[in-house]
Amino acid sequence: MNLHRFKNTVASKFVEWYKSNPPDVGNACRSGIERYMHLGLYMKTNNLTLGNGGLMRALPCYLMGNLMFNYAQNDITHNNAVCREFIKSYHEAMDMAMNGGRFYNNAKAMEPTGKVHNTFYNARLYGLGCETFEESIVRAVNDGGDADTIAALAGSIAGMRFGFSAIPYRWVDRLDESLIRKLERFTDMVVEHRKTFK
Repeated sequence: MNLHRFKNTVASKFVEWYKSNPPDVGNACRSGIERYMHLGLYMKTNNLTLGNGGLMRALPCYLMGNLMFNYAQNDITHNNAVCREFIKSYHEAMDMAMNGGRFYNNAKAMEPTGKVHNTFYNARLYGLGCETFEESIVRAVNDGGDADTIAALAGSIAGMRFGFSAIPYRWVDRLDESLIRKLERFTDMVVEHRKTFK
């Protein structure tokens, strides 16, 4: 799949999702999706749009091994060099986690504001700096603010470090069966098509 087709496909899926009336859509995401939905155009470069929407969607393209696709999905709603740089930093943190790396930092977490730099810093701190998968998630969630996004990103980094077996079974056991099936289908797709997306 070429980059142009990928971006169009993702933008169309965003519109489909947006029309389902989801809760808590960020302003930048709303603007980018509505621009594509009504005009068929992508968001222009906006250096003031420094939210974490593109970063929070970065895991699938990372798993596909395609940084350029990750930039493309980001740019639909957060088209600027700063947000792209944090997408790249996320790829680097995931690579570090996959190779057994640690992030040693005695500094406290930043305020969890929903801005891309705060979100990435905290996710990396918890994902690479904690001793267990559970600690990574619990600390991220208990930090408050935009905790759902930070915990999701920290969880992806910690998951890369510790592996599936490190996730507490009591958490996995509580997942809805339909969600488990979606995750299994996604995992199968990643394994089957990874080379296609490079």
